[in-house]
This record gives sequence, structure tokens and C-alpha cells, in this order.
Amino acid sequence: MRASRKDSPAAPDFVKRLVLWGIGPRGGQSLIQASKARAALNGRQEVALEDVQARATPVLRHRLVLNYTIEAEGEDSDSIIAKLIDHVPAHKSKSARNKDVQRVFAA
Repeated sequence: MRASRKDSPAAPDFVKRLVLWGIGPRGGQSLIQASKARAALNGRQEVALEDVQARATPVLRHRLVLNYTIEAEGEDSDSIIAKLIDHVPAHKSKSARNKDVQRVFAA
């Protein structure tokens, strides 16, 4: 969600150029709920990356406010979401996960 906000350090150049208003916290909550529902409908108790990716476009497409430049470039909110899915890494590196775990146990 943060990568969709143009003022975020995590935002790629295409977001800074084409997006006026990014996806907010409720968009993330909605994506989580839709991903859980998809996993449950497929008989799984845990959400897979594929569930999140499959639900991202239909859940988030109306949550992006795009500027007028996007039409000239032949883009729309669906293509921006697809680019974000490709841009954002799916998993943290092992060293980042270890630091997260250490921080939790140090607290």
C-alpha cells in the first residue's frame, strides 16, 4: 500500500509520475479480507501469495486516484496495480526477517 503513495520513499517513479492519491489503510484491510476469503473458498486455511495477487486488482482499482498524464500514456489503475505487484518484493530477505525477529524478542 505504501508503494502506491507518491510521497512515500517506497514509491517507484511511475507512481510518483501518475498517481495523485494512493491506496490507504482500509485498502490494505480489504485486500487482506478478500485474500482470506479466496483461500477459504479454495479449501485452504492460510493465505498464499497467489490469493493476494489475484484479489489486488478488483479490490484496489477504485482506491487509486490517477492524474491526467496516465491516459496519454495508455495506462489505467489496473496497469498501475499490475506494475506495483511486479515492483514490490514478495518476501523479505532472510537477513531482514532475522532483524524483525530479533527486534520482537528484544522488546
